[in-house]
Amino acid sequence: TYACSAAGQLSLSNTITHAFSKPNDADWLTFPVTAGSKYRVSTANSGANVDVKLRLRASCSADQANNLGNIVEFTANSTGIYYVEATNLKSAFGAGTNYTIQVQPITSALRTRSG
Repeated sequence: TYACSAAGQLSLSNTITHAFSKPNDADWLTFPVTAGSKYRVSTANSGANVDVKLRLRASCSADQANNLGNIVEFTANSTGIYYVEATNLKSAFGAGTNYTIQVQPITSALRTRSG
């Protein structure tokens, strides 16, 4: 998806696969959040030609967090829909630019397992 207005949906705890398909591609996804709950958006299984940068947004134009790595953890300020924009720092597209992305609620078990 190249524009926020056409963002795909990402269900909590489900993993989906994306790839960058054109120059300066950006993948936009939406997901539901509940005020006060903590979440982790992360990427994995990246192809050889991809270095994913995630940007969390409360809307199409409003940044929510400054963490621009391949993992973003945050506490939702309000209940509703949040957006994540994924871009490729390597500026490549096509073969080798696949990656997986998921959003998970951060629970006590997840905090213990990850660090």
